Amino acid sequence: MKWKGICRSTEEVISSIKTYVPLDVPLVEPVGLTNTASHWLNQWGPTHMLKIKKNILLAPYTTYKIGGPAKYFVEAKTEEEILEALTWAQKNDVPYFVLGGGSNLLISDAGYDGLVIHLANKNYKFDGDRLVADAGCEVKTLVEDSVERGLDGFQWAGGLPGQLGGAIRGNANCFGGHTEDIIYSARAVTPKGKIKIFSNKQCKFGHKTSLFKQKPGYVILSAEIRLKHGDKKVIEEKMNYCVNWRAENQPKKEGTCGSVFTRVRLSDLPKGFFDRHPETKEAVKGLQRQKFSELGTGYLIDSLALKGKMIGGAQVSHKHANFIVNTANATAEHILIMNSLIKSRVLNEYGVILEEEVHYLE
Repeated sequence: MKWKGICRSTEEVISSIKTYVPLDVPLVEPVGLTNTASHWLNQWGPTHMLKIKKNILLAPYTTYKIGGPAKYFVEAKTEEEILEALTWAQKNDVPYFVLGGGSNLLISDAGYDGLVIHLANKNYKFDGDRLVADAGCEVKTLVEDSVERGLDGFQWAGGLPGQLGGAIRGNANCFGGHTEDIIYSARAVTPKGKIKIFSNKQCKFGHKTSLFKQKPGYVILSAEIRLKHGDKKVIEEKMNYCVNWRAENQPKKEGTCGSVFTRVRLSDLPKGFFDRHPETKEAVKGLQRQKFSELGTGYLIDSLALKGKMIGGAQVSHKHANFIVNTANATAEHILIMNSLIKSRVLNEYGVILEEEVHYLE
């Protein structure tokens, strides 16, 4: 429907919202960028209405293609819609989960008894070597555009699935590059509902983590990235290498969340590990050439002859042992059992406790 002028009464707004949301969804005042909805409405008018849906199957929104329905679901295409959704959930005492590109995520077969906010904010802008991008932007798109402009610093993420917000949250890294190396600042909603700009230092980046992952309640809205001008041909070659390596060494056709377990830092290995397992030194050397002081988890799993192992519809990939694929009919339960089996086998053989990279939503 089209709004004619400014709607002054909350009752009028609530009546109009009923056209957009299920009848049994609790209604609250539309929310803007100020402290109260009524103040915002009186000043600017209802520019956004939440289009909340019910019982939406989440499997299609994940790279695993696994997961039951969300009780409530909304696709947020703007920052204002994200804020409205967060406030709606808070005022109605409904738990919420912010869903990005759907990688590194496994959703329960029973689904999620709350509101899933699907990020669809995908605006970005380059200004010289500076890039400002919404959290919902696809990493692949940002990488390709930066390389096309001859900007150095993001090409290591060529072919990386998911969105920018997820990459920041988990400090995504590969081929010697880390998200933390290019983030100048991140703009996010705090657990108290305030919008704050976090410097790189305030993001508290760590191994596959950040402040936004360590403490629940933070929602990344956008970020500023700083790159450097460089040799476009060299940068493009590096991106293509990363893309081609992924295509050759990682499963693409089947559903997968990406790497299931994080690499094992050498400092976390049991004392005397290399004396007992000298064959693993070659795997470490390979990663060190990529500037990692870690041991590849895929190597450990492969050494236990687990490639091709199946539990229900879940299978350890023949291409890369640190990928568990959905062969068409896998359930979250199948995946969880497989994860448990792998962790037990690696612990028994190597004395190493694997850390799961995937987030489980139930």
